[in-house]
Amino acid sequence: MKKKRIPNTFLNYMQKQKLKTLVKLFLIYIFLIPLLTELSLRILAKFEIIQSFRGRVNVNFVPNPNLGYKVPPNSLPDIDKNGFRNYKNIRLSEIEIFAIGDSQTYGYNASIDQSWPSKLSEYINLDIYNYGIGGYGLTQYKFFLDKTLKIKNSTSIVGLYPPNDFCGLLKIKEPDVSLRAHILRNSEFFMAIRSLNKISNFISANRDIIKAKFSNRYAILKSNKNNQHIVVNTSRSKCLNSANKSVINAFDYFKKDVLYRKLNNQSVIYLLIPSKGIIYEPSSKVIHNKTGYSYYLRKHKETFNKIMKFLDKENIRYSYPLTKLQEHATKESQPLFLRSSDEHPLSEGYRIYAESLYKHFVD
Repeated sequence: MKKKRIPNTFLNYMQKQKLKTLVKLFLIYIFLIPLLTELSLRILAKFEIIQSFRGRVNVNFVPNPNLGYKVPPNSLPDIDKNGFRNYKNIRLSEIEIFAIGDSQTYGYNASIDQSWPSKLSEYINLDIYNYGIGGYGLTQYKFFLDKTLKIKNSTSIVGLYPPNDFCGLLKIKEPDVSLRAHILRNSEFFMAIRSLNKISNFISANRDIIKAKFSNRYAILKSNKNNQHIVVNTSRSKCLNSANKSVINAFDYFKKDVLYRKLNNQSVIYLLIPSKGIIYEPSSKVIHNKTGYSYYLRKHKETFNKIMKFLDKENIRYSYPLTKLQEHATKESQPLFLRSSDEHPLSEGYRIYAESLYKHFVD
């Protein structure tokens, strides 16, 4: 008895169904894993304690009367006994070079050895103590500069990021849960699951691109090199608007502090950190929110030119690595930023920051 032959149409149907099932499972995987990772980070950050392979890890910030908050001492493998991101073998009492700043100095999106203070330390073969913490601003910078003023022969490098620092951040504020999660995500503790971050970053980028298309708070750029889309947060323009009262007050605060350091012969170098949007200007074209992006660029240039004019007039040392960053973005051999709206560079960007500062330490 002959076996009944299964029609080709039925086989094709079954193959299509199998393919659809596999595609669904794959989509569930790439969306669910990053979602669960992000959710876990936020839950862990909110409830303060997580269990790690090195023992209990406290991720909640501790109040501080001078700074508002600090990361708990020794709470993560890359957090030292003072609550800052430094190698554990560094002795603060022996340090003569200090890095002061916010998350750009802490080194979000990079491991501790890829942050600009660590890279500069490698270049000049001298230890640098990193005082950078996410959310810090001009008030905290002044506190650290007052501290280092008392240390003979010391040099302080201030990582100034005007899109945040000139946004009226003169008041000491409480950190939110997302900031705690960010500290966790960039700790050495989570380097073991860095591969999951790649999936998470892919999801974040595409989520932000979709979100940006329905909002004037963002611009979408298209790279001339690889046609990839990059999201820029143009709402930061308000922090660069010289007509804004809070920006005027912040700039005056900054100028007075610079003059105070000069009067006291304090050795201070300013790293002027350009925003993501202006770095990609020569190597991209705008495909969404051209008006907002143009205004953002204009205000960025006005503010940074104003800062540099003041620093030049007072003969204050500074670095502004915009040209090198733009050149690298044109080649894009290694990405400088995530494609999402995240304004923090990747390790290659921090390396260029450090290279721009190297000239100040060469005889």
